[in-house]
Amino acid sequence: MADTAAVNKLASGVAQSAQPRPVKSMPEPKGKNNLLVVVIILLLAACGFFGYRYINLVKPAGANVLQTTYELQAITVNLADTYNEHFLRVGIVLQYPQDNAALASELKNQQYIIVDKIISVLRTKTYDDLLTDQGLKALRLELLRTINGVLTKGKISNVFFREFLMQ
Repeated sequence: MADTAAVNKLASGVAQSAQPRPVKSMPEPKGKNNLLVVVIILLLAACGFFGYRYINLVKPAGANVLQTTYELQAITVNLADTYNEHFLRVGIVLQYPQDNAALASELKNQQYIIVDKIISVLRTKTYDDLLTDQGLKALRLELLRTINGVLTKGKISNVFFREFLMQ
């Protein structure tokens, strides 16, 4: 009998909890809250406006210059390692401003001199020099300076490796 009474009490509790409860209505916002929301929106808009103007004023020179590329033939050289024989096969792409037709012509006409200078730089490197990201960045910078030293009608802006194989 005690078990039946407990079951009936539990069932009546479930039935009571299933009845909907009245929902309390939210108080309407007051004038101070509306003013605060408007001030926050205006502050965000002002920050966005001045942030946009600052970013546009601080653009680096030449940021809107379109770039194009010139691909050199693949180059294979022996590295300067004394104890182990290592070689490097590299494909290089040069980036320069698209509006400089004279530079494009010079790159084509001076290709053999440029490749010769690149080979001279690469042959001074060891396997360990080129093994790290820092070594590759240093090589890119050295090649950029070396190639720009040959050019007279403009400057290349970047050196990319489309192939880089060391063995």
